[in-house]
Amino acid sequence: MIDRTPTDEADTTALKERERFAQILVLFGRHGLKGLAARLGLGVGGDEPLEDTRPEAIVALLRDIGPVAVKFGQILAMRSDLLEPAWVDALSKLQDRVPPLPFAAVQPLIEEAIGGPIETSFSHFDTEALAAGSIAQAHAATLLDGRDVIVKIRRPGIERIVDADLRLLRRLARVAERRIPEIARLKPDELLRHFAESLAREMDLSAEARASDAIGEYLKDFGVRTARFDWELSGRRVNIQERLRGFPASDLEAARRSDLDLAALASTYAQAILRMIIINGHFHADPHPGNVFFLEDGTLGLIDFGAVGTLLPRRREELVRLGLAIASEDTGGVVDILMLWAGDPDVDRVRLEEAMAELIDRFSNVLLDQIDLADIFQMVFAILRDFHLA
Repeated sequence: MIDRTPTDEADTTALKERERFAQILVLFGRHGLKGLAARLGLGVGGDEPLEDTRPEAIVALLRDIGPVAVKFGQILAMRSDLLEPAWVDALSKLQDRVPPLPFAAVQPLIEEAIGGPIETSFSHFDTEALAAGSIAQAHAATLLDGRDVIVKIRRPGIERIVDADLRLLRRLARVAERRIPEIARLKPDELLRHFAESLAREMDLSAEARASDAIGEYLKDFGVRTARFDWELSGRRVNIQERLRGFPASDLEAARRSDLDLAALASTYAQAILRMIIINGHFHADPHPGNVFFLEDGTLGLIDFGAVGTLLPRRREELVRLGLAIASEDTGGVVDILMLWAGDPDVDRVRLEEAMAELIDRFSNVLLDQIDLADIFQMVFAILRDFHLA
């Protein structure tokens, strides 16, 4: 038996990081990004211009780096305030999908969580995964009392993989902040720090259960449901949740075939979002259509609370003030809030007010049901980017 010292382990970790870094440099070249690598000081000719900053090339790079980079790209896809629409569109195509582990690899974790063989708690357990992501995979099962459930199991060894890739991504981010002004404006190291905190919460499957319970409690009066969890059998590495019956909002064909009042459900969802953000300050931070279900009983269901956000009362009050200022066409009030958030005293306030006044005037005579909120937000975000307020 060989005793390993902390120094030995540190040397091994450093060697693996160098090998991983070398692999990623190869990926830069494979996707036509040698110019970006050069500007990062990672290739020959540090003053070389960027050869290719096409969003599709960066998306392909993130996909090849691995699941942690893919998840970071998905987070960036929600930052329309920071990125141009072309980048948001490309990043939104990233999918956190990986091949599921064989059942034999996760069965011991399940049995450890429930305190015995699977048949002591389940009358049926589907050994083929229902879905698999970078953090966990899910299986359909039926408890002994007849309840249909989803069993989510954290992938073995994922903490080590996440830790290594986060260190690598933050190393790249710090270099980018020093050497590339266009990237420095986005504050990538700060974004990655927040992402790391979010990822740590997502790896604790009991945190998802707590968030689902809390949000479900204050949305139940809106006709919105979240899955109930079996707390006796759930923990940090395995959780067991009620299986909601219906179809996801992403299934447009099923939506067309259904006799549900989709307009009413959309209104319910909008109210639920406002309730989560403005009233409770605790909200679903990954509300893509695959996580919103139209249930068989005509209600809405929300799933996958691995990523949740929190807003302090002060920020919620500012959001309300911003909404009221826009509704009352108070350009000065809108700009007050935007500058408060940006914290940049060097912004040309007069030009900013002119830009916001033009935006508000554009929609001032449009009927409420004809306003496309997505268009408004895209225009606001474009103004924020132009004035470097994002």
